[in-house]
Amino acid sequence: MTLWSGRVGTGLAPEVEALLRADDAELFFYDIEATRTHARRLQGVGLLSDAELREAERLLDGLTWEPGDEDVHTLIERRLGEVGQKIQAGRSRNDQVAAAFRLYVADACAEAVETVERFVRVVLDRAEQEAQTPLPGYTHLQRAQPVTVGHHLLAWVEMLDRDRARLRFARHLRRSRVLTFDAAAGRGCT
Repeated sequence: MTLWSGRVGTGLAPEVEALLRADDAELFFYDIEATRTHARRLQGVGLLSDAELREAERLLDGLTWEPGDEDVHTLIERRLGEVGQKIQAGRSRNDQVAAAFRLYVADACAEAVETVERFVRVVLDRAEQEAQTPLPGYTHLQRAQPVTVGHHLLAWVEMLDRDRARLRFARHLRRSRVLTFDAAAGRGCT
């Protein structure tokens, strides 16, 4: 059952449901992590008791993806019961999606950094092997000062290092601002 099923007389086509649920399955564990963090913050300001937080964390630890729910948010709220309803305090569904997506992007950035680092090691090895191999340098589409293949490859390493730094910064931003809630009148999108 969906939140909007009372207003719409027919269900979605199975292909559309599968498409929509694929994102939820991908973001499932990130949504759990964001919910856990939000619950801790609610407990910190006295909106959840210590016992409610322990219960929520216990239930979140045991959650598995069940495609029968409309989305991951509905599943979490339903499985956590009364404490799940309390955990919704202070955040909208848009906030939940944005938080889960930020965590997902942070992990994707970390994975990309690891891939770039592996590639850099390969390029560095090759640059060392080609340290004496001559290569014509070019400027304005004309041959210029001779360089080596090794030096040319090192220029690529420098560019990859900048990419790696940008990915690390993006990951830091996504991890440090996971629960920035913007659902308020006049705030626009999150």
